[in-house]
Amino acid sequence: MSLLKEDVRLDESSIRTEFAEFCAESINTGDLWRKRAENLRSDKRVDKRLLHRLSDLSKHLQEEKGLRPEVAHALIGKYVYIRYLRDRTILSDQWLQQKQIAIESVLGRHATVEGLRTLTELLDDQLNGSIFPLDFNTAAGLTNEVIALVASIFKGQRPLGGSSEVS
Repeated sequence: MSLLKEDVRLDESSIRTEFAEFCAESINTGDLWRKRAENLRSDKRVDKRLLHRLSDLSKHLQEEKGLRPEVAHALIGKYVYIRYLRDRTILSDQWLQQKQIAIESVLGRHATVEGLRTLTELLDDQLNGSIFPLDFNTAAGLTNEVIALVASIFKGQRPLGGSSEVS
């Protein structure tokens, strides 16, 4: 099999040479990372980008939507937790259906305060405790619009500051 690279056909030997440094020993000893360090900028790491975007979301919720910092942080934490549970299939479609929860009422453009509250209460009961406690009764500014914004961002449907879907 051959690959095209800048209109040049590479044979198997060339491919092996290109990928030789990607062996287990090179990875384990760190040689691969030392050789490729110039391509690994710390500001481009996924964890740095994620933390930067979460910080931007927190600022937006506080400055543009008027949420208190503790409410903004609890809401973001709640959605990190829900996405984790969803991605690990702890919040499976079957479980949600048994509990009569439409996932779009929690994650997506049509998420609501009531949808999030219902899921949160069920999770608190099911898992014996509250993670990222959020008092829905006293959280001023916690509207369906805010919930839908945060939910759609966590679902990857809408970047902060934009209205188009993320592909």
